[in-house]
Amino acid sequence: VVAVVDTGIDLDHPDLIGCRVLGWRTIGTAGQQASLADPLISDIFGHGTAIAGIIAAVGNNASGITGLGWDMRVMPVQVSIALDGGALLSDVLLGARTAAEQGVKFVSVSYSGVEFPAVKATGDYLATLDASLCFAAGNLGNTLDPDLDWANVFVVGATDQNDITPPFSVRGAMVDLTAPGVGVLTCEVGGNYTFFTGTSFSTPMVAAAAALAWT
Repeated sequence: VVAVVDTGIDLDHPDLIGCRVLGWRTIGTAGQQASLADPLISDIFGHGTAIAGIIAAVGNNASGITGLGWDMRVMPVQVSIALDGGALLSDVLLGARTAAEQGVKFVSVSYSGVEFPAVKATGDYLATLDASLCFAAGNLGNTLDPDLDWANVFVVGATDQNDITPPFSVRGAMVDLTAPGVGVLTCEVGGNYTFFTGTSFSTPMVAAAAALAWT
């Protein structure tokens, strides 16, 4: 199981049916609301559905795409119901901690804010639970402070079809790994498929690949 800390999941997408475990919600005021188990975490924005597809879209079903872990499952952890998908970092990190506390070994987070010390603290906490945190580097094209390095967080940048880092991908010594992040075909809300670009879509590739290696 790979946790997708994001906007939820399209509950009826044909390439995601059957690969979902019990989800959680952490949406509250400044992260003060306790996590709530929720079996019906519907995605109104679509970001979480796209991430889930990259990880675990069902394989061998003669439909759509195949996720990296095509017989894996995902745990949707909903941290946003905003129309633009935005979330408080406190809710995002609470979601990551919740997933690890439920026994998930790999947590994928595709939000900005990786440079904040709270992300380091969350990665350190997950490591005590034998879990790994994969966090998107970001899409602002800047170079992160070379003195920052979160030892227990996989910070993920993007590459394009030529295996070159595109201008939008945040870079710097803090970035641990890169993965395809330009024109990635994956699931879309409504049972469809489309192409996405950003380090958001590189991050679940790393989480899924790590999960495959672990299995």
